[in-house]
Amino acid sequence: DLVQEVMVNQAAGDTPLFFGFEPDTLYVSYSGGIQHLELTSNTTWQLQASEWINLLNTTTGEGDASFDIVVDFNENSEDRIGYVNAKHNGQILATMIIVQEGWYSILEASLTEIEARPEGGEYVIQVTANQSWSVNTTENWIHCTPNSGFSNGEFTITVDAMEGVRPRMGRIKLGGSTGDQVMIMVNQHHS
Repeated sequence: DLVQEVMVNQAAGDTPLFFGFEPDTLYVSYSGGIQHLELTSNTTWQLQASEWINLLNTTTGEGDASFDIVVDFNENSEDRIGYVNAKHNGQILATMIIVQEGWYSILEASLTEIEARPEGGEYVIQVTANQSWSVNTTENWIHCTPNSGFSNGEFTITVDAMEGVRPRMGRIKLGGSTGDQVMIMVNQHHS
């Protein structure tokens, strides 16, 4: 928890200063992006932020205000904590805490095993990913198109018709740019 004690000198009869952020704590995904914030105040203010948080449309003002920040992509696997401060005459009177999760790799396939018909067929695989990916196989009876992509997408597996009566098994490797791998097994046999 962040606790901050602020001392404000006020002359008799002065209106008390008030500052507040909405929300007062913001949770952001590793991908970052634009976030909309609200500041409530009855005086002049200046904003200051952590180096990975960029103030977009304003850094100074008076009274209530809406403003946007851009939170950078977090390339580290560790969560990080930053801030946006509202200052008055150089003194911090309000702080918004920004908590950003660490980056983690995602690579998933909608199917990991296919029971192909003897006459062959097509099978669409949905890919859930936050990285670039590629698919390959060493089997000449299994074909994948497209053989690469970035982020979420899909590819089609085409299995040729069987030429004999012997069952066959093949593998397709879905590999991510971070080293993640998903193996997809293809089994084909006569019923």
